[in-house]
Amino acid sequence: MEQFNPSDKGRGTAAASEDDQGWFFQAVAGARYDWLAELKPQHALWIVNKLTGQLGRVGLVESEWLRRWHADSED
Repeated sequence: MEQFNPSDKGRGTAAASEDDQGWFFQAVAGARYDWLAELKPQHALWIVNKLTGQLGRVGLVESEWLRRWHADSED
């Protein structure tokens, strides 16, 4: 995950800056992230919910447990 310095430490939010190319965020590591679009709040919540659901899931390759089960049953 990219790290950003908060512009408002009390709220923990990072503010965008503007230059001749448009609005952008500057990461702690120096990478520049250009602002591409404005999302409706409900759509943004849906995206965050999908993303956090993917980050919180257990990594499992189903073919691996099937391979092991098959190999154990042959013994």
